[in-house]
Amino acid sequence: MQREWLLAQLWGNRAQLMDVIADATEAELHYEPAPGRWSAAGILRHIINFEEDLLRGLDDRDAGQNPFWWAISDWNVRNEERAAEWAANPVDDVRAALVAHRAKLEERLHDLTDEQLASSYGRDLAAAAVHDFEHLPSLKERLAIARGNRREAIVRYAEIGRNELLATVFRMPEAALEERVEGKWSVKEILLHLGGRDRHWAKVIRAVSAGAPEPVALSPDEQDAWNRADVARGTHYTAFRVLYEMGEARGHWISAMLAVPDSVAESKDFERWASMRMKHDRHHLKQIYERFANWRKRNQG
Repeated sequence: MQREWLLAQLWGNRAQLMDVIADATEAELHYEPAPGRWSAAGILRHIINFEEDLLRGLDDRDAGQNPFWWAISDWNVRNEERAAEWAANPVDDVRAALVAHRAKLEERLHDLTDEQLASSYGRDLAAAAVHDFEHLPSLKERLAIARGNRREAIVRYAEIGRNELLATVFRMPEAALEERVEGKWSVKEILLHLGGRDRHWAKVIRAVSAGAPEPVALSPDEQDAWNRADVARGTHYTAFRVLYEMGEARGHWISAMLAVPDSVAESKDFERWASMRMKHDRHHLKQIYERFANWRKRNQG
């Protein structure tokens, strides 16, 4: 795990997060879109709690102990309990804590030896480095709902699944992207497939926006053949190129979604297109978890 990469992620992702909330009002930040769904302020509190827990766990490691979180059996309960501790704090206090925590994590990262950085310390800090990135779409979605921007909210909802997936991929060594289950795609091939589907649906959405009917769904055999051909196109690509083209394809999809006529944006199809991308990413995220776990067992014990 490279120290420079971690530093860039820690501060780059935090800067994006702070920019998203810079102009948000207290009312917008505290708006709860539905029962059981966090407000934007709730997401920010979760991020702070995560970082406090991480710093405490790193102290445990320094003391020669297992991180306290090894004993936690239900993280959903833990998150709700910790969120309640911040419930009464003004958002300005939350903003200040976000800056202070980043400084503490940067200090810890600078103090790590190369050996520690290559160990569980580095993996813990890598999780913190991409945690903001993982939650950015959720923040954007909640604020869009609070501001009455339905179109933006639906598009950012779909992005939640993509950032969850990429947050995992960004923590993986490049060699792990070649990990596969026998007879199934490698992680890199899964990413190629995701990019291919985004390119396809960007074209479909633009065509529908221009008045064309949505194409009839392919049969399972036809879909399988299409997927294999699309993945085969990029099997020789480097990991960087795969991720670049995947990001470019998602950018085309987002642009197509944000540009549809109001009549399309208000339709059920618009919601369905977003929900499909979210579900598709989460379906493949489970496969990526499996391959990464297999790779780590063989290479890290």
